[in-house]
Amino acid sequence: MWQVPIPENPQLETALYIAWALSAPVKGALFVMAIIGLMSKNPATRAVLFASMSLIPLLNIAFPFRQQGFLFGPVAVATAFSIILWGSFFFIRERIQQPEQSRTGGSAQLPPSRWEIFQYVWFAGSSAFLTLTAFLFLFETRTTLNFIFPCLSALMNANEGGLSSPIHSTMAAGTHVLALSIASWIATVRCRSNRTLRNAMTIASIVFAVLIFVFPLRQLMTSFEENGTTPSALIPFTLLLAGWFIYAALSQKWNLKNDKNKI
Repeated sequence: MWQVPIPENPQLETALYIAWALSAPVKGALFVMAIIGLMSKNPATRAVLFASMSLIPLLNIAFPFRQQGFLFGPVAVATAFSIILWGSFFFIRERIQQPEQSRTGGSAQLPPSRWEIFQYVWFAGSSAFLTLTAFLFLFETRTTLNFIFPCLSALMNANEGGLSSPIHSTMAAGTHVLALSIASWIATVRCRSNRTLRNAMTIASIVFAVLIFVFPLRQLMTSFEENGTTPSALIPFTLLLAGWFIYAALSQKWNLKNDKNKI
């Protein structure tokens, strides 16, 4: 559907396949969000998780399709998906049940604890990282390719014409990362009041970070290991994965403590 030509240079061809693999971890995270959204009984939570995914066809039209030249077939498919997905939100809406406290005009909310402040900071930092990654994929695609493939910088400079396909594939991954970052920012704002949304983004982010190593980074290290160059992308994603595992462990401990106190 994308009609992306395969580069003649074998190394650029490998880079193209790895660039396509960048979308796989994000799609894994979006799959987790979809499953949790279907299981959730809260309409607001479902709306957040599904609305962010519904942005992807529109973002594809705005970025990779524009770079490709607005081919009729792919754009028609993306437009049809957008109409179906967004139409489901406008015409099939559930009434959001307000908490009992807000309906009865209860007491003001308690100030956030130190753990809740840490949650805000961590979610905001992770959301900012995803947003920066998406913007680099979409607006600084050539710089991103040099960052991901440091051993191919000279080859890319000598083969400008063969970079259209890797650039297109990186943009396609960027639209998915941007959709994930939008959901992450909403979860940041509502992480104190919506535990389901917070847990959904925690699991989705862990899946995203794990799959980054399973797919593109593993392929990158395997394909270009003879050059002896460690991928620059390995460092930030290692920190992201470690941070989410630490947060998940601390969050589980905090939730168990809170549940015991309520009992």
